[in-house]
Order: sequence, then structure tokens, then C-alpha cells
Amino acid sequence: MIGQDDAVSALESIERTRQRAFELRGYAHAGDIVMGWGVVWLVCNLITYFAPEATFAWPVGIPLAVIWSIWRGRGQGKGGWRAPATAGAIFALVAMVIAITQVETPAEANALITAFVATGYVIQGIWIGQRFAWIGLAIAACVGVAWFIDREHLELWLGIGGGGALILSGLWLKRA
Repeated sequence: MIGQDDAVSALESIERTRQRAFELRGYAHAGDIVMGWGVVWLVCNLITYFAPEATFAWPVGIPLAVIWSIWRGRGQGKGGWRAPATAGAIFALVAMVIAITQVETPAEANALITAFVATGYVIQGIWIGQRFAWIGLAIAACVGVAWFIDREHLELWLGIGGGGALILSGLWLKRA
């Protein structure tokens, strides 16, 4: 005969296992998406750094990454409209902050958007799984070093550091 304490303990163990399995599935699924954004981030920042006159990089890269995310994310999750609505709200917030603060240069916009992305990953880490928070902190460190210590090479820091962090993090998530 099993006692009440044993039953409660078993149910708690089952719940912890269920939660951990959910977290690991989410990590593995997100890995490809994070790597795709990492590649875009790396390539677009490097193009911006080495060929500043090539203004096509981000307007081409971002839609490609969005399409990649939608394609890789199809059939996953139960959020339905919530994920695209959240992305739209964040995009609107970033656009409003850029307009209100009168961001004047592409470097300022890049650093600000990167800071928002880093914060988004940290928030995901709080709600979904700790690994996302570590990704956000790595990106925040890159933008902080780039902006406050070596602004002249901002795009290199964000491309190699931020994009590289996303690519490596995607591999890390896939292995979860």
C-alpha cells in the first residue's frame, strides 16, 4: 500500500519530469531557428561593416530569417496567433523607441535593436527555459562591449559575437 506522502512525492516527480521534457523539446525545436537568425545576423553585420554602402543586407536578411522561422516553426506550439502578435508588438515598440529617441545612425539602430533582441531572449529564459536567458546575456555582453568600449567595430562585435553566439547557441539548443 502506498502512503499519501509517497503519492504526493510521485506526482511531484512526474510533474518535474513533464516540465523538463517540455523544456528540452522547446530547446531542440528552437535550435534551427536560432541558428538561422545567427547566420543572418553574422552575414548582415559583416556586410554592413565591410561594405557600408551595401544597404540591402538587412532588408534582405530579415525577411529571409522570418520566412525561415515560419517554415521551421510550422506545426509547433499551441500559441496560434500569439507568437506573431507578440513579434508584431515588439517590432512596433522598437520602431516607436527608435522614432522617439531620434536614432540617427544605422549603428545606433543596430545597437538598440540588438539590445531589444537580447532582452527578448532573457525574457524567454525567464518563462521558457534558462538556456534562452544565457543566449540573451551573451548577446547583451556583445552589444555592451561594442557600444561602450569599441563602437568603431560595432558591426564586427555584433556579427561575430552576436551572430556567432546565436549559431553556437542554436547548436547547444538542438543538443538539449
